[in-house]
Amino acid sequence: IFEPLKSRAVSFELAIKQVKSEPLEEYKFLGCLVGCIDLFRGMSMFRSNKKLKSSKAEAAFGTYLSSSSGNKIDPEGVEKLCSDIGLEPSDVRVLVMCWAMGCSEQGYITLDEWVTGFDRLGITQVSSIPSSLDHLNAELLQDLAKVGTAPPKLFRDFFKFSFRFSRDPGAKSLDIDTAKALFGLVLPSDTPHLQRYLEFLDTKTKLRGMSEDQWMSFLLFARQIQGDCSNYDDDGAWPTLLDEFVEWCRDNPTSRKRRPGLQSPHADTNSLASHSEESVTACEEELRKRLRLRE
Repeated sequence: IFEPLKSRAVSFELAIKQVKSEPLEEYKFLGCLVGCIDLFRGMSMFRSNKKLKSSKAEAAFGTYLSSSSGNKIDPEGVEKLCSDIGLEPSDVRVLVMCWAMGCSEQGYITLDEWVTGFDRLGITQVSSIPSSLDHLNAELLQDLAKVGTAPPKLFRDFFKFSFRFSRDPGAKSLDIDTAKALFGLVLPSDTPHLQRYLEFLDTKTKLRGMSEDQWMSFLLFARQIQGDCSNYDDDGAWPTLLDEFVEWCRDNPTSRKRRPGLQSPHADTNSLASHSEESVTACEEELRKRLRLRE
């Protein structure tokens, strides 16, 4: 509703300027007046509707506050929320929810973040969260599946958020074990180079952390570089870690194993997080440990 109203506002602003510059006949003036009233009514309805949705979201927020949590939902409240919507705290859809809310701290949700998330998901009650997250997951996968060498904006934003949100407080880099688990969690298992890259990272026993540049560069690498790395520019502006990966691929042309991961964009499900119990690897277990709600 807001975009049409903005267009009307521009038209009415031009009409007012015309009123000031040219004498208008009475019917034109009345038409302008009726239009302004229409705009006012439309804006009032928009604000009332938004206020109603906000009040419902705030009421739902209150059910997850504890006596010691102050004005934000704490880890205990987030755990209760996850239980109510039928998701494990380490489920990638919880990460998607935190991204939609714009959460800044693991295990905590402020009122502003909660209301922002409800507005973005287009919901007014907690019971609607799972289906809304499934829809948003589908959007992310569809966005990632778009043809092109540049990462699509929607998925790129989520990918960057995943890195920043999963870091320890105050840290600039992401623990390497968490990074490996997170790669396998937020990217479809058939993402080009992903399986080989995870194998390569397993060999980097002295690597302790991954920078944001290294994290984001892999997403670009996966979209631009061919499977045999034949179009990789050794003198390009890629992180050294990817230079080493390409060299490792050339020395190790045969993949040893395939890790279970997310559903591809062409799978039967729209969810980013459809894992069976059998598909839980040591890598995923590490992510569960690292992303576990902080007591």
